[in-house]
Amino acid sequence: MKMFVVFVTLVHVSQHASAVEPYEGEEFVLPCEYQTFEMKDPTVVWSRDDLDPPTVHQRQQEGDELTYQNQLYSGRTSMMPDALKTGDLSLKLTKLRLSDSGTYTCTATALGGQPGVRNIPLKVKVSQHASAVELYEGEEFVLLPCEFQTFEMKDPTVVWSRDDLNPPTVHQRQQEGDELTYQNQFYSGRTSMMPDALKTGDLSLKLTKLQLSDSGTYTCTARELGGRRRVRNIPLKVKERFPYWSKVLLVLVVLLAVGLVAGGLLVHFRHYFMSG
Repeated sequence: MKMFVVFVTLVHVSQHASAVEPYEGEEFVLPCEYQTFEMKDPTVVWSRDDLDPPTVHQRQQEGDELTYQNQLYSGRTSMMPDALKTGDLSLKLTKLRLSDSGTYTCTATALGGQPGVRNIPLKVKVSQHASAVELYEGEEFVLLPCEFQTFEMKDPTVVWSRDDLNPPTVHQRQQEGDELTYQNQFYSGRTSMMPDALKTGDLSLKLTKLQLSDSGTYTCTARELGGRRRVRNIPLKVKERFPYWSKVLLVLVVLLAVGLVAGGLLVHFRHYFMSG
């Protein structure tokens, strides 16, 4: 009976592991089950072999051990509090990024025993809702999202650009730092990227002091030595905080108010002088 229960559990898990393709920005639970409640002093490690350090999350009897966790996952992973007691070792991953795509390994080890290992592939798809960024002129800043696994590239360079501008470069980042020689002067002093962007793969562009003319399609291009390129387009629409018709209406209201006040004063003084 015990073997039958284990068999059913493994089949149940495998049905959930075949197609894991959530969208960026969502949260997802990577499934993994072992009978850790029968193990002596068990430890569970979630990892990705293509990362350095490879640890995504670690759970011991005392609780989470995140000393060696890859910083790409800081604050984004969790397991059930009673995971080792129930055997449900599933990993919850929040705020999914494109760079989260990869094969995750769930390893359960016990004192003096053989480790149990399971691989779960994850493919994060580009969000259908993250493509259009809209906000109002005068806003302090906007963050245009872009993620690629630049930490796997050889001597990567990232260029943010707009094809409708001349020169088209909005911001450029190389291994040595920002390279703004060919930056369009319209963006001078208004763009920035994270200092460790090429190491983490978070290539988002911060654009400050938004203007109506900032509206357009921004292209995030990551390329490496040897020619491989990754490209993503992000449309940005900066809207008027007060549309033209509302400004006209405001002017008319002000003129009407001034006219009423002036008319009232005129009637008042006329009455005053006539009565005098």
